[in-house]
Amino acid sequence: MKRLILIIIVCCRALGWCHANTQTETDSLYRVAQSLPHDSTRLEMFKRLAQIEQLTPRCITFSGLLREEATLQKNDRYNTIAAYLHTVYYYNQNNRDSVKKWLDTMEPYARKSQTWDLYFDALRFQIDLCTYEEQYELAINEANLMYERAQKVNCARGLIGAKQCLGNVYISTERWDEGMKALEAAYQLSLQTDNAVVRISILCQLISITKDQKNNQLLSEYLAKLKETLHHHTSTNPMLKEAFYDVYLFCEVYYTYYYLYAGQPEQAHKNLVKAGKFLNGNTFFLYRVLYYDAYAAYFRACKAYDRALAKIDSTIILLQEDFNSNYIHQKLTKADLLAEAGRSAEAIPLYIETLHLKDSIETTVLDKQMQQIKAKYNIDKVALEEERLKSYIQLGTLIVVVIILIILVAFMLRISHVRKALERSEKETRETTRMAEEANEMKNRFLSNISYHIRIPLNGVVGFSQLIASEPNMPDELRKEYSSIIQKNSEELMRLVNDVLDLSRLEAGMMKFNIQEYRLAELCNEATYMARMHSEGCTVIRLENEIDTDLNIRVDTVRFTQALLSALTYPQKYKEKREIDFKVTLDTEKNFINFRITNSPLADERFTSQEVCIRHEINRLLFEYFGGNYKVQTNPDGKPTILFMYTNKQIWSVSYPILLSLLAQNVINVTDTAFLGRVSEIALGASAMGGLFYICIFTIAFGFSTGSQIVIARRNGEARYGDVGPVMIQGVLFLLVMALLLFGFTKAFGGNIMRLLVSSESIYDATMEFLDWRIFGFFFSFVNVMFRALYIGITRTKVLTINAVVMALTNVVLDYALIFGHFGLPEMGIKGAAIASVIAEAASLLFFLIYTYITVDLKKYGLNRLRSFDPVLLMRILSISCFTMLQYFLSMATWFVFFVAVERLGQRELAIANIVRSIYIVMLIPVNALATTTNSLVSNAIGAGGINYVMPLINKIGRFSFLIMLGLVIITALFPQALLSVYTNETALINESVSSVYVICVAMLIASVANVVFNGISGTGNTQAALMLEAITIAIYGSYIIFIGMWVKAPIEWCFTIEILYYTLLLATSYIYFKKAKWQNKKI
Repeated sequence: MKRLILIIIVCCRALGWCHANTQTETDSLYRVAQSLPHDSTRLEMFKRLAQIEQLTPRCITFSGLLREEATLQKNDRYNTIAAYLHTVYYYNQNNRDSVKKWLDTMEPYARKSQTWDLYFDALRFQIDLCTYEEQYELAINEANLMYERAQKVNCARGLIGAKQCLGNVYISTERWDEGMKALEAAYQLSLQTDNAVVRISILCQLISITKDQKNNQLLSEYLAKLKETLHHHTSTNPMLKEAFYDVYLFCEVYYTYYYLYAGQPEQAHKNLVKAGKFLNGNTFFLYRVLYYDAYAAYFRACKAYDRALAKIDSTIILLQEDFNSNYIHQKLTKADLLAEAGRSAEAIPLYIETLHLKDSIETTVLDKQMQQIKAKYNIDKVALEEERLKSYIQLGTLIVVVIILIILVAFMLRISHVRKALERSEKETRETTRMAEEANEMKNRFLSNISYHIRIPLNGVVGFSQLIASEPNMPDELRKEYSSIIQKNSEELMRLVNDVLDLSRLEAGMMKFNIQEYRLAELCNEATYMARMHSEGCTVIRLENEIDTDLNIRVDTVRFTQALLSALTYPQKYKEKREIDFKVTLDTEKNFINFRITNSPLADERFTSQEVCIRHEINRLLFEYFGGNYKVQTNPDGKPTILFMYTNKQIWSVSYPILLSLLAQNVINVTDTAFLGRVSEIALGASAMGGLFYICIFTIAFGFSTGSQIVIARRNGEARYGDVGPVMIQGVLFLLVMALLLFGFTKAFGGNIMRLLVSSESIYDATMEFLDWRIFGFFFSFVNVMFRALYIGITRTKVLTINAVVMALTNVVLDYALIFGHFGLPEMGIKGAAIASVIAEAASLLFFLIYTYITVDLKKYGLNRLRSFDPVLLMRILSISCFTMLQYFLSMATWFVFFVAVERLGQRELAIANIVRSIYIVMLIPVNALATTTNSLVSNAIGAGGINYVMPLINKIGRFSFLIMLGLVIITALFPQALLSVYTNETALINESVSSVYVICVAMLIASVANVVFNGISGTGNTQAALMLEAITIAIYGSYIIFIGMWVKAPIEWCFTIEILYYTLLLATSYIYFKKAKWQNKKI
């Protein structure tokens, strides 16, 4: 087969820059070049001279001059060309070492000038020479590396060249199908470019293969394509034809073979005659061999054996210096001719000699290949060990530096915190002293005033009581009158005392509220009616209600009605005609309900008293407690007015920090996918498989933390703050033990599990490289989720945003540095992505520890001391968490099954699935934030006794979630290519992913409601029911994807329809649960 490969290599050489110029022309051009100025014209002249002499040693001289001139002019492009011309010459001389030397020189210039086409052409020379020297394993490895490098820099010429080189090697080792496949791929890639020379080269290779396989039909098709391509290329510039004489000769010779195989020797002879016209003094010797071999085949077909033997002898003479498989092939052909001519006595010794020679050469080749494989293995092993050691050293150094920096930052923060605390303490001491003095003065005034207001009704009560007691014969009418006065004074005294008590409770934050859902319109109507009854016709109240009659608010209705009634009625003892305007509006932008009471008696300065001041203060504190405000002012028309606002935005205030934290957390997924999408499809697919394996195990911890979050939220809602800490500490201890066990399990059995699930060897290797580092993250991420549960449970969710930003920024910077080898760090590829994620999780944990220590009241929440193992408390947490652990694990395991099914469809489908999954996860971020909020608010509501509020709350969050998702779906459906281009710049991959994105858009609309309702079930504390519903839907999910993905092997977009089915089932079963099941009295 070496005969064939040499012909292919020469085809490539002949299609380079080639000119048929005379020595005189070269000398004249050189003289012109010497007189040219030092600019691009001089560079072009030296380049042309080197091209003309590329087959002679003078090529080195002119290439050297070109390089000197390019260096002088600081022109990287021409420096690349000069190095390339050196490789062309040494390639023609079969000098691989010199080709490699100039390749190394060429690479930095090619990178700077982006002349990758020339660089990859030169790299082809090196690989083809490896094939020529029968170093097949080395050639295959180099070709695969070339393809990966060409993908990174998006060079079509490099991709084509790599496939050509692979085709050469496979054909040399008689792996015909793989060779044809590689060359066909190269040809298809070449059609996307306007480079006819490359296309001609590939067609020559394909023609050579089909001829040796005697596939006459395919040979005819490729010859026709070659002839057409040659014609189009040379017709535009007839002077090019002479440069392509060898290719024309090649074409006519193979037409000869075609007609000989078709049994048409007369037509074959005509093509031989045409081929002879292209022979000249510059024809490469192997083309002469090919020409004589074709003539021998023609004479053999005509039974002219003597003439055939003469031609074969000519080929043997030409090949005798190249004492290898080409020479043996021609010797065997000669033996066959002698046997056919009936000269067996001459043929038999020739057969014996040639076969011995062939066995010897094949044995030598096999030995050489084995030595190459062993040498490469040893080299790779040493390089791997060196790289690993280097990585450990660099990573260790990086970790030490990061830890030192973090300790310094923490120390500085602590010093700053202590200093600020001291300043604050000093300021607070001064302020407390001042306030104490003012309070003492106010207390004296207050006691003086309040004693006056208490004394008056008390005197009335005491005085008239004495009168009744001292006059036993008092008339009944007079007695009733005195009793009425006593009752009225008693009520006034009781109201005054209650107001004072309410004010003291509000100021101390000890007021207990009975929160419930109520229609705002009804509440305002009732308050207005009660105010009219109380005024006994003295006041006219005009209620203007501009809100939706179905709008509900969550409030203590008794306290709220008292506040409204106090603003609509006179203080005691005052009665006069008055018109009051009561207006209620809704500010949808800020989510506030505005109340305006114009000409309010309570705001009238004429009625100011200690009692009125107390009522104003009670109203202010009440509305501020619920997030609103209270204000008294005078209108331009002089009418006293009371303005107050009530907020209705609890859902968003809890949700948006979770939303931002999830968004920042998923920057990790997006950046990993986006960066690895520019490494290779294998890295992208392996990160999907490894990442999902990691997440499947991580969900065990996440499920435990979700159960813990439910318990923490319930304790927070019950105001049992001291019971929060023990839940948190027991959870951390339990998850650290789980992290250690799961780390050991993955180390021991992870490889075996992935081997069963992944069919592609390259994806398996890359996946294990990723997992070997990624699983160190268990020790950090398992503790992180407990901090997340703590802060969501106590509704302090803003810290999650800050933490996630820290983690995301750490991951993005380290991804960029470690995947691509920036900032002096090694280029680690997929391994770098894993290490970056682990360090980001470690940074997140460190932030949580520092933030909690600095800002959280550790004593209040029972976090101020470590606790021993408490099996009773842990079992109580596990009774809730075990179901969520299993639920989340099963949920992610189905995703893993999905990717296992897709992996069997191919690397491209796996890459599509990973990209679309990343978009899918980003779209779910607001839904998951609202779903987590639902979980926490439902649990808090039940803990506070607001069971009737649960279903309206879930419905409200569900509507909100759907509207947000609708906007995201519209954007995604309108601009799918733009979103996909974030993850890859390969046009074909983007186009093939669009249909899957559309399918996911439909699924997301259903998911926006399904996730909220389903998380409401967990919020009730009935995690067992949530698990049961999840198990039902997962069973259907798994069956569907195994059938459609593994059995039917449907297209990837059909596989994604499972998400529509999954969320539809989840939504239906969750609503049935809330309608039918008894969840209201679940105790935890």
